[in-house]
Amino acid sequence: KLRHENLDIDPNDMDDGPTPPPPPELTVEHLLEQLSEHVDHDKDGSITSGDLMRHIEEKERADMMKNAENEMKLWDNDKSGGLTLFEIQQLTGISEEQEEEMQILSESFEAADDDHNGHLNVKELGHFLMPAFAPKVAAVEAKRAFKDFDADGDGKLLMSEFHPDEAEGAEEGVEEAEKMFATLDTNKDRVVDLKEFEALHSFRTEVERVVQAFMENADKDKDGKVTIDDARANFDVWKEQDLVNYWFQPKSHEDEL
Repeated sequence: KLRHENLDIDPNDMDDGPTPPPPPELTVEHLLEQLSEHVDHDKDGSITSGDLMRHIEEKERADMMKNAENEMKLWDNDKSGGLTLFEIQQLTGISEEQEEEMQILSESFEAADDDHNGHLNVKELGHFLMPAFAPKVAAVEAKRAFKDFDADGDGKLLMSEFHPDEAEGAEEGVEEAEKMFATLDTNKDRVVDLKEFEALHSFRTEVERVVQAFMENADKDKDGKVTIDDARANFDVWKEQDLVNYWFQPKSHEDEL
């Protein structure tokens, strides 16, 4: 949470202004333009899962840097070009008495501080805010999350710990959880250790899952690629896919500012 440290006002009394218009709807023209200009690098009219992975990663990294630059402008009150752990602690509202939260904050900060100068620059702040792109920061997040999953504390996760509802007979989400568990269990010993679990906090792992699901639905002839013409012919199906909804929607006016 960020607080108005230098303003003698109650944020609840602030006028939010007029309600912004809804984002524009995705059109077939916009989707075809995005695919042709940004995904189909060799301009052969077809797109592979690798093309999609590359496009999504480039887009997410650019968004990460833009977000970090904006946050730095807001938070860097002394205009030093960096944020210290103490400054971030103040901005998050975490007190010294909150020992567990302070430990997590400190470990994440240290992992993001690549040059170990005690300040996070824009790139390091981006990694701090979006650990999926920074293996060292992601490892800290994974270690914390792993402890929450590991009910018996033996350093290994069973499927029943990874998705506790399965043990209680709940069906919702079990199939997806089983697929992810199988992906993480690289040595196929039916348990997931911390090193394997770290992949869950990698940007690539999640994107690969979404891209694979998209290709399974879109690649009708199973030749490992889809065409621009496929997108035109099957637009009503494509626009319902998670991949298209996440990364190919047109930007709202606020996003472009």
